[in-house]
Amino acid sequence: MLRKQVRVQEGRHEEPSLLALLDSQSVKSARTAGERGYDAGKKIKGIKRHFLVDVLGLILCLVVHAANIQEREGAKLVLANAARRNISVGK
Repeated sequence: MLRKQVRVQEGRHEEPSLLALLDSQSVKSARTAGERGYDAGKKIKGIKRHFLVDVLGLILCLVVHAANIQEREGAKLVLANAARRNISVGK
């Protein structure tokens, strides 16, 4: 709801019409954070966040998992999550 309000304040339609951007971050995490993994490319033991954002940078969908999940697999997870939530990500 907050995302929709911000989009309208910025002069945009409350729902993105075409484009979503996919990004990820590997983050160090404590043992209490649940499942952790090792991202060898970034040399980080922790979690990885894959998310879709609109052109304003507002989060549309987010998936958090162990850092050892590869980028391609994480992208599949977040896109599947977006599809389940009926979030259109364009082509």
